[in-house]
Amino acid sequence: INESSSIFNTNPKKKTVDVNELIDRFCAWEFWKPVELELLSSSTDILSSEQSWIIFADQKEKLAEQIATVLLQHEINPQNLILIYLSTKNNENQNLINQFQCIEIEDISLIYSTIRDLIKQKSISNNNSLLNFVFGWSLDLPKLNSNGENDQNFQAQEEIGCGTLMHIIQSIYEIKFDRHPNIFILTQNGQLINKNECEHLNLNQSPIIGFARSLINEYPINRMKLIDIQTSSFSSALINALINEMNSTISCSSDNLRDEEVILTSNENDNIIQRLLPVYQMIEPSNSSNLPNTTITIIPNLDSDHVHFRLQVSKSRLISDLQWIRTQQDPNDINLAPTQVQVKVYCIGLNFRDSLKVRGLHPYVRGIRTPYDSDKAVGMEYSGKIIRKGS
Repeated sequence: INESSSIFNTNPKKKTVDVNELIDRFCAWEFWKPVELELLSSSTDILSSEQSWIIFADQKEKLAEQIATVLLQHEINPQNLILIYLSTKNNENQNLINQFQCIEIEDISLIYSTIRDLIKQKSISNNNSLLNFVFGWSLDLPKLNSNGENDQNFQAQEEIGCGTLMHIIQSIYEIKFDRHPNIFILTQNGQLINKNECEHLNLNQSPIIGFARSLINEYPINRMKLIDIQTSSFSSALINALINEMNSTISCSSDNLRDEEVILTSNENDNIIQRLLPVYQMIEPSNSSNLPNTTITIIPNLDSDHVHFRLQVSKSRLISDLQWIRTQQDPNDINLAPTQVQVKVYCIGLNFRDSLKVRGLHPYVRGIRTPYDSDKAVGMEYSGKIIRKGS
């Protein structure tokens, strides 16, 4: 971190902060824990001919075609199974026309109208049927170049990845479903299991993961699930595990939805499938002597409202000295004015302005009258849910 170039700094100096140290101190760390695989239920109402599937098919790994083949084996009506391809110069999808119902989209701007028309079809919009989306276009996103020339790759992330996902959400809101559709978002090597092994991390899918997390947190009705697949080859065992993973969401009621992010790994040497779920690191107390000797784990969407914490800014004003500390004040004890609301925050984004605020370098903005100091408060961009209104 080079502070000498800042025009607001009256004491120029340079400090180098190790990346791992910055991550550990500045972020709430998340790690992945192995759990038991989901087992396929024998109930006939989970995978049946009454379901309709729209699969945004990848063209590099052909994973979507393998998923569609397994779904047919589970008595899914072929007329209710649609594969959507993004048109490219090297498309080789003609041999699938006889087996699956395929649609090829040449213009990304037509995605919204295409999905809307599909949903409005009688076979899909029937209120007695269940619609499932599988988004696999993220598997075809180009990898980032090390030379820094990634303008086209960033455009693909925005249009093919996040843009298409946004069109899916927008289109399904036009139909009033008795059972809201499920949306399964597939990525490959997009989640970091071990922070010391970053060479296989696929950063080009990070925008989709971040966008999907925001949609999951802000709009739970979407019934979305992120499934990251970490393997070099897609075995039949892995495909079956993936189908079982989708089953667990399909068969679950909206009130009992869980495991919104999952990693499935496969070792091609022993063909063992492993399932991992995210677990959140304990937040260290500011003064251990004054607090009970208990372990508290922060799990967003479940009990984060029971553990109150904030980001403590050190007197040194260095980013490396930022720390999470627990607070004893209960937000429910605060009296709200008629124009105020209490928000349960699920996710906070820290941008370049927050870095300047922490270091005391952010220029003050005059003329804004708010009950808080927006020029000093860190983390003003967040997603959450309103849980209490003032009176």
